[in-house]
Amino acid sequence: MDIVLSQFYIEAGANFPFTHVFQQKISREISKLVETTEEFTSKYGADFTIIIRISAKTLIDAIEFRGPTIFKRDKDVEYTMFLPYTPLANEVANSGSYEAPFHNILEGAAECPERLGLECSKLRAEFSGITRRFLDDKTIRSTV
Repeated sequence: MDIVLSQFYIEAGANFPFTHVFQQKISREISKLVETTEEFTSKYGADFTIIIRISAKTLIDAIEFRGPTIFKRDKDVEYTMFLPYTPLANEVANSGSYEAPFHNILEGAAECPERLGLECSKLRAEFSGITRRFLDDKTIRSTV
């Protein structure tokens, strides 16, 4: 099963500078660590893809989720995950510290599959290792 993260920012000025390279790398990493369960397979099938759309909002203090939206023909289950965003968060991110938004992305990337009955304990156990590897990787964020 594949888990795909993509970014789609709808609120002007509320975004994080993660690149398409980031989206590809984190999607592969998460897909390796999330395990299918009988509950998920009996409800959706073994060949469904989970798509998590990352966005941001200024007036929230915690991650918000919308979904799931199920597309049986395309075999997709989709969520939108809104991350908390403040101008201060952006200043911190621009200074090179992406830890807070990255942690929120990982947390949401585990919570969405868990809501669908998937097993995410391996993913959660790897949070700190994933964080270290990704935050050291300069290709995951734009410099603009």
